[in-house]
Amino acid sequence: MPAPQTGRNGILYYNSGTDASPTWVEVTEVGDVSIGEQNLETADFISRSTDWLLKLASHFSAEVTLNLHHDTDETLFDAILGFFTGKTATIFAVADGAIATAGTHYFKIPALITAFSYEQEANEAENHELTLEPTYFLESGSLISPAWVQTT
Repeated sequence: MPAPQTGRNGILYYNSGTDASPTWVEVTEVGDVSIGEQNLETADFISRSTDWLLKLASHFSAEVTLNLHHDTDETLFDAILGFFTGKTATIFAVADGAIATAGTHYFKIPALITAFSYEQEANEAENHELTLEPTYFLESGSLISPAWVQTT
């Protein structure tokens, strides 16, 4: 039986290298994956020259949610569980195809796993719902931020 994939062509990866020289590891134990609402946070701007409450662009926010299945590959499960229990910031990518293929689009997110639930129905594999949220991630003194990327 083939390993579950994210959506039709979507694939989840984590980076075991650096941001400058990534080594993408495909997480083959994933079912559904979702890049939730990406929001633009705003700040209120009040001016005496108008009766309107105006908004100023501030920061973006986003999160990734996914289902991790635990009976296909112990190594990947152990790595993901280790990221959660170790409170380890990791660079993840949600791609619309093989990440090394030219033209592939992906959302790169330096993240912490902030939720890791456990569920197992009778005669089924373990299922874990995970939430990834952007985190402060420095590499060689530079802040790595979430970004939409296209492989060239």
